[in-house]
Amino acid sequence: MKDAGDKITPIEPSRKLADAIRDVKNAFADRDDVVVDMREAHRMRLELLAAELAPVFADVPADIDNFDFAVSSGLQPRLWIDAVSHVAMGRDRRTFRFLKARASAAWCWPNPST
Repeated sequence: MKDAGDKITPIEPSRKLADAIRDVKNAFADRDDVVVDMREAHRMRLELLAAELAPVFADVPADIDNFDFAVSSGLQPRLWIDAVSHVAMGRDRRTFRFLKARASAAWCWPNPST
């Protein structure tokens, strides 16, 4: 039977704890950059959708103030239609989801269960 100490890989004497911590911080920073890039890509796609819907938004009479038509930033960028309805990116990152909050539950189109 082999000794348990045979499987342990010795740490290089030149490798310092500070170097290892710096490597981990760099890996987290790279991951965070990817998340920010994805969020910006979602926001850009929603802005393109808003630009394509601009003629529809322009048809809404100016005296009706129920609508918002604005792209918001945040953890999940959204194109707000009114106070309770918005468009968000689908889970597949290729489709849009229209969501409307109701008193009983949130309504989503297209329905993710179908």
